[in-house]
Amino acid sequence: MPVESFWSADDKIPISQTKIAVPSTNGLNYGAGQKIQIDIPATAGLDYFQPKESYLKFDVKVSLPAIWQGLTDGGQTRIQLDAETGGQVLIRDIFIHSGGAGNVLLEEIQNYNVLTALKYDYESNDSIIKKRALTEGVTSYDPRCRSTHGGLKGQTNNLNTNPYWKKPTDQHPLSASYTNTDQQKVKCLLPLNTGIFSNDRVFPIMMTEGLRIEIVLEDANMVFRQLSQVSLGCESFTNPVFHSTNGSDGAPDSPTAALNEFFIAKNQNIGADQDLTNFPLVIGEKIGFYDMAEAREVFTSTARPHITGLTFIGPGEAGGGGSNSLNGYVKVTLSGYFTPTDTEGGGSARKITAGKSILYSYSPQYSAGIGYNPTYEVSDVEMILQKVEMPAGYTRKLMSNMKEGGVLNYDFLSYTNYKYSQPATELVANIRLPLNNSRAKSLLMIPIDATIRSASNVLACEDTAVTSFQQNVVSVVGASRSQRPGLVGVVDSLQNYQMFYDGRLNPSRRVDVSKSSALTGISQQHLIELEKALVMGGITPFSFKKHNSNFCLGRALSLQSGVYDTRGKDFSLQLEYSASVSPNTSASLPKLWNCFCSHIRRIVISGDSIALEV
Repeated sequence: MPVESFWSADDKIPISQTKIAVPSTNGLNYGAGQKIQIDIPATAGLDYFQPKESYLKFDVKVSLPAIWQGLTDGGQTRIQLDAETGGQVLIRDIFIHSGGAGNVLLEEIQNYNVLTALKYDYESNDSIIKKRALTEGVTSYDPRCRSTHGGLKGQTNNLNTNPYWKKPTDQHPLSASYTNTDQQKVKCLLPLNTGIFSNDRVFPIMMTEGLRIEIVLEDANMVFRQLSQVSLGCESFTNPVFHSTNGSDGAPDSPTAALNEFFIAKNQNIGADQDLTNFPLVIGEKIGFYDMAEAREVFTSTARPHITGLTFIGPGEAGGGGSNSLNGYVKVTLSGYFTPTDTEGGGSARKITAGKSILYSYSPQYSAGIGYNPTYEVSDVEMILQKVEMPAGYTRKLMSNMKEGGVLNYDFLSYTNYKYSQPATELVANIRLPLNNSRAKSLLMIPIDATIRSASNVLACEDTAVTSFQQNVVSVVGASRSQRPGLVGVVDSLQNYQMFYDGRLNPSRRVDVSKSSALTGISQQHLIELEKALVMGGITPFSFKKHNSNFCLGRALSLQSGVYDTRGKDFSLQLEYSASVSPNTSASLPKLWNCFCSHIRRIVISGDSIALEV
């Protein structure tokens, strides 16, 4: 190589960049299931833009169910969007077309939020999560709400810095009910995780006569979450713990009669700031008690009281029961009475026990009979484009080459979703994948829970997949269930898998996943296969922390910069589930396999025509 070429900078073009906003064209406000359309014109001055530095901007407001917005007697609870994906969870499908009369479909990703949930769970670390929390409506773990019982650092464990509601007040006592005005509008600035808008190459929008982006919003029953520390199904060992009825440090008592006032223990950092800011339940919220030692609910009737008052009793304040009584505890006042010796369903008497019973939110379950249906509204939708201004000579040369028969090729990494429905009773499955991609990179196969659930079922984590086991407040092993059914992969009781394509088994031996399925360890070969597939699919796996809670099978079809032609080949995924009931669950959930094939697409522009090579 000549020495002078090493020191010279060839083909460098001076450019300038500015941001422009393109609003949506088919409305101002959007709700669940509706379609957002954004037409990006190829006007003079907008000839090129940088896709990777362009963003979708909108506001979103999460609202309590309409029937409870003006009431104060049982339907109140704090509600947010999915903690890990934020505003991205609202995008179910996305389509990108060329502009003009051609309207060529350049890219289509079905179940975009499932793919994004996989990306955000594996391409994740503390710095990335906190950045997403600033811009995408994601919530990050708040150490002020930390568990004192070894609970997980979940992203839904965030009360004080959560953007979806007003910051809890440090004033007390409280008696005003939580209402819809306490829920806040959240501003989201989302990078679109599509092939075109994740590409670092400048996009020549003048050659496609503009772009049309169509976004189909997700159904309302799929996107809402409660705080993990008020949910009975999700990490119940982080919930508030019943302390006593007398507030005594030395001799806390358990109720022997019906109660409507009681005190909360200092567990879970509640009361550490000498106020109510770490107490997760709200005025107007229906509550339930759960006996951790007996692993059952204390009260099973639906006629439960709700919270009408909250007070922090600070150190040194007088009270009965001894000199240390009422020393730094939160006192809860109810609208009615709990009967702690209820024996519904037979068996021994159910009771509330100091230090062994926890509180949880019963509002969604209580309201399920009349339909607990929170809503969201998306407004002020804009596409923020990073406009790139090329020199006039560059554009003239490009157009001259095109007129002389030249062809412009634009490559980008995209995904095609091949779906397969698997019944709950199918323990040995052979999933056929009709792949038809000429330059495939990898397969990411995500079995999501296909059970039809209401918003109430999702909020309560009712019969969702178990994701982990941990010890609760009385050292009894308890199960944590998924808050994200229909969005993340479930392992169920899968024992092993293997793929068949190109006339042979790949890999040559079955990949064991039994340890991951039993939630007792890690199946190493499965994670090695998954890591290769994620990297080839454009996802950098910084963390495998959620390999159980968002389960995925991966197969790399090539390595490094290579590609694989899947056309004319018979692909199948062979699965074996256990028929026995494991400690978590048997193969009892119906599953919808979202099999994303990552592949290189090419837009071919020649003369006045636009073609797509898949």
